[in-house]
Amino acid sequence: MQSQWLRLCVVLIAGWALAVGALAQNQGAASDAGDELTAAIESAFAMRNTDPVQARAELAALQVPVEATEDWAAVARLVNYRANLAFHASTLDEVEALLDTTLMKYRQRFAPLDRGRLELLQARLDYRRGNNERALAQLEVLEEAFQDTPLLADIEMSISVVKHAQGIFDEAVAKGLDALALYEAQNDINGQIEAHKNLGIDYFRIDDLDSSLHHFNRGSALLKQSEDVFVAVQLAANTGITLQALGDLEGAIGAYQGAYDAAVTLNRPLTQAQSLLNIATIYSNEYQQDDEALAYYANSLAISEDHQLTYGVMLNHMNMGISLGRLSRFEEAMASFDEAFALAKSLDRPNEMQHLLGEMAVVLANSGDYQRAYEASLEQRQIAQTLFNEDRDRVIAELRTAYETELTEQALALAETENQRQLQWIQLLSVVVFLCVVLAVAAVAFFAYRNRTLKDLYDRNIELINRSSPLETRRNAANDSEGHLAGVFARLTEVMEAGEVVKDPNLTLAEVARVVQSNEKYVSKAIAQFAKMNFNHYINYYRTIEARKILMDPEDTSSITEVMLGCGFGHKSTFYGAFRRFAGMTPSQFRAVAQRGDADTIEPMLDPMTDAGADSITDAR
Repeated sequence: MQSQWLRLCVVLIAGWALAVGALAQNQGAASDAGDELTAAIESAFAMRNTDPVQARAELAALQVPVEATEDWAAVARLVNYRANLAFHASTLDEVEALLDTTLMKYRQRFAPLDRGRLELLQARLDYRRGNNERALAQLEVLEEAFQDTPLLADIEMSISVVKHAQGIFDEAVAKGLDALALYEAQNDINGQIEAHKNLGIDYFRIDDLDSSLHHFNRGSALLKQSEDVFVAVQLAANTGITLQALGDLEGAIGAYQGAYDAAVTLNRPLTQAQSLLNIATIYSNEYQQDDEALAYYANSLAISEDHQLTYGVMLNHMNMGISLGRLSRFEEAMASFDEAFALAKSLDRPNEMQHLLGEMAVVLANSGDYQRAYEASLEQRQIAQTLFNEDRDRVIAELRTAYETELTEQALALAETENQRQLQWIQLLSVVVFLCVVLAVAAVAFFAYRNRTLKDLYDRNIELINRSSPLETRRNAANDSEGHLAGVFARLTEVMEAGEVVKDPNLTLAEVARVVQSNEKYVSKAIAQFAKMNFNHYINYYRTIEARKILMDPEDTSSITEVMLGCGFGHKSTFYGAFRRFAGMTPSQFRAVAQRGDADTIEPMLDPMTDAGADSITDAR
């Protein structure tokens, strides 16, 4: 019996050993398979710089095998890569379907950071589709949730991009600088390049070309440490724009050529066509070398036609017509203009039609065909008048709305002030009535108990006085506090409307408190209670009023920068942000409308980073 038990134990131990060995072997095999899939994901994503189409195909093929491993970090990484490549290809429906499906199935299985990265991509999708308010709301939630994590830098960068799209460039710059500092702390080279690129664009928007070029150059210097060709394309193209604006034409041509070469690698025909068009424009408009320009226009035209870029085809025909006209090749010039005009008409682009008719009139006049030149000029004027009337009506309506809104806000502020005064009188009246009631009660008590001894009567009166005094003191104190704040605000309003104090660029809360003969606490509380804004916004509001007075003066010849400095602003970003906030437009737009009045309107503003005119350039983001 003992030997049988021994043999049974030996068998059980041997079986357990075999089971453990098989389990270890299976785990090792699963680990090896997971490692192979992870390597395959990284290998496919690395192909994005040489063959992005193949990279997307290989990543899509890995989706099912990776999900089968239940390695949720790998699943999140794969979906992140696929969504980013779909963003670059502008297939936004694919991005939406991929993110929605993945988060619906696996949201609870992802680690917080992995889930946050995918939710960040959803916010970026809203931005790409123009829903900036929703994107910003999502980003602010993520910003709060991922403080002190590596994801915060990407969130801050995304907020900067949305602020840029909203035209709030000072806040866009501030968030961009925050993101850059975080990327530098993490030694994230690609993140730093992206931040420098976006800051370069933001500074360009506020005409700070030196700062713009500084960030583009810093981003370019970091490209040697990165393999991301996508950001290299955008960086090179926007560097060219800034260099061209600064007058460094050779540098601009070099930057545009770099953008073209990278776009060829990535098979991005739009960027290729835009880069060649920009180079041609420099040769034509700056160097007057139309033969050289025509060669670049022809290449850009061929790419645009091959990929059905209709607007690009129109632009190239229009610019080729201008260069051919300068070379006295009038028939070829008119043929190009006719092609461009037909496309502009089909695209319903009246501004381009007007410009084309003007150029056609010049070429026809130079060729001696004065009758057709005159007819083209008449048609141009008709379109110009139509555009003028539409723009004038639009701007007048916008100004009327802004003016009525401002009047309404002022009326509401006055009504609120009047309500506060009435409330103070009601409180004062309540105190008086209460005191009368107390006195009446005391009198009744006196007559009711007149037969008591003088000591009892004295004790009772002392009790009544002690009971009423604290309430009276509290109510008067409250009344005095509110009345004092109203007085401080009244003096503050008088000083602000005088205009001189706000012109001090170093104005502080302490200085304002000294001028109105109060202290910082009361001044701050008065502004918050009656103006419903903080001290900086309050001061900038009155500074923009002073700026508007100057810009409305038809005799004033000050530059925008001189107006800014004269009204107390120290930075362009703050000036432009405040002016947009309180006036609803840029200083240049305001001056144009104010000085031209009802007889003119604001010229359509050319967006220097996404200009669709003859000097068309790349999409900055």
